[in-house]
Amino acid sequence: MLHPSTTWFFLQPLLERKPHTLVVSVVFREADVVEPPPKIEIALDKNRDTILKFLSEDNSDTTSATDPFVFWINNDQDDLDVWETLKVKAPDYVDGRIAKARDLEDFNRLWVKLDQDLLAGDEVVFSWDEVTSGTPAVNLWRTVASGLEYLTDETVADNQRRSFINPARIDGSAWVAIPSELFDNADRTAAILFEGAGVGEGALKVAIRRGGTVVMEAKAYMDLKDVKDMYERGSVSSDANFEAPTPAGTVFNWTLDKNLPADPNEEKTLIVFVHGFNTSESDYYVQAETMFKRLYWQGYKGRYAAFQWPAPVIDFWNALPGGDVVVPYNQGEFIAWKSGIAFKGYLDYLRGQSRLAGYTINVAAHSMGNVVTGSALQQGALIDNYVLMQGAVPAGCYDTRDEINSFQRFLDAEVDRPTPDWSGTADLGYRGYLSQVTGNLVNFFNFDDFALRTGTLPIIGETHWEAQEDKNKPDDPTGSGKYVYDAGQPEGQRTRMTFLVGADRIVTDAHESMAFIARPRSEAVGVLGATRGMVGSSPVDLKGAPYNITSSRPDHSAQFSRSIQGLQGFYGILKDTLR
Repeated sequence: MLHPSTTWFFLQPLLERKPHTLVVSVVFREADVVEPPPKIEIALDKNRDTILKFLSEDNSDTTSATDPFVFWINNDQDDLDVWETLKVKAPDYVDGRIAKARDLEDFNRLWVKLDQDLLAGDEVVFSWDEVTSGTPAVNLWRTVASGLEYLTDETVADNQRRSFINPARIDGSAWVAIPSELFDNADRTAAILFEGAGVGEGALKVAIRRGGTVVMEAKAYMDLKDVKDMYERGSVSSDANFEAPTPAGTVFNWTLDKNLPADPNEEKTLIVFVHGFNTSESDYYVQAETMFKRLYWQGYKGRYAAFQWPAPVIDFWNALPGGDVVVPYNQGEFIAWKSGIAFKGYLDYLRGQSRLAGYTINVAAHSMGNVVTGSALQQGALIDNYVLMQGAVPAGCYDTRDEINSFQRFLDAEVDRPTPDWSGTADLGYRGYLSQVTGNLVNFFNFDDFALRTGTLPIIGETHWEAQEDKNKPDDPTGSGKYVYDAGQPEGQRTRMTFLVGADRIVTDAHESMAFIARPRSEAVGVLGATRGMVGSSPVDLKGAPYNITSSRPDHSAQFSRSIQGLQGFYGILKDTLR
């Protein structure tokens, strides 16, 4: 086959008819010789096995318009050394930098491969095509390591965030070029990190452009979402009345805030997160979404949900000095106990959904969220596995043994300010209240936890759970009567509220008694690995390796406050426990 620019010359016999010969002269011009372009491929970790595979290897990571790669956009604000900014003012995808290592949990890997070297003048370019919804956009970043080290190694993460700024932004159909030196390696593979920068669905197209013309291309179909559209949510209804005593006929309902359709490709596992005390709405979303993302990076492929209850928020700036922090902790505990029936309703709803048929229903509750969960279980909620994370609930609720219920500080406090001990109709105390719940309960504890056992703050003094239970039980609410326990009264009349004028009010509600009157005889389950009863015999000690959670204030919530790079062990065992 001759090139179209080849010149042809025919010599033909002129005088007689006889066999003739065709003579062809072929002249090649150097500019007319066209080198075939390299083949180009794009890969994402579609099947989430941590190994990116190109189609030339196998089809395990192949995407399509009907089965795209799903990821969240980077619209939080990870610009703090501890936690992240709760109320986002400038989402991370707009700032052209990686401010903190925490930000990297919102990045994923994208590889582009050539089968031969580029020619001088060739460009590798990106754009969007086949957009079916929204305005999908990504920022593309150079990477210092081709694997997941940016999520697991603090040094790599620090190098990554310090090395590069001003990524390539792909947000429309216009071509955007990336540096050709990214392919200057033995595999001719550009290892790229991307962050989602716009919600939408379409095909991310990568091409080789030669002389302004696209000569080879490949596509990866993506569905970029707000993370809030990737997990389910329920909450205590906003009209719930948390007065004490609870008015007759009060109903504590729950509200469905978000659900998702059935997904035949996901594992049949559901994890429900319940937050703790002192959690604002913004903080609730940060905690819920942090756990969602970190379970994702552990390879969790089941369904995730979060439940919100109206926890009071502490204003430490208005706390009083002298060791008695004036905070609504007892009121928060009362709300938590009362929120249990709403949480049970949400769990019952989930268990009854045909789209979740055959799923295990599992709970991960943090701090006082374990009061909410315990209340739901005590009222008949059914779950499969339950992790108590730094649980702010007395160990004696589960374990009635005397060796657990003999904490000396509390026994000393009982001398002058007596309170009920055992649960039941006689006294309405803590001991044994949760001793009949069902499910596989696993205690994630830290003996030196700041919020549960060791915490102090300048001027304020002790701020931990043990000090609260010692000093603020029975409660003496400002502007109302005083809670007391009178062992000399008949059974069922010993827990009461007294007034300066008028008759006492008998407290008959176990939730009110525990929250405002009863002092436990045990430390919190979140510091006692020896807790048994309905709590399993294989606790997880968060102080030890590989968790290394300390007594610092932020470490009461280390699974949310720390960057992902130091929490691989925690989320690994959390995922494995909640199957």
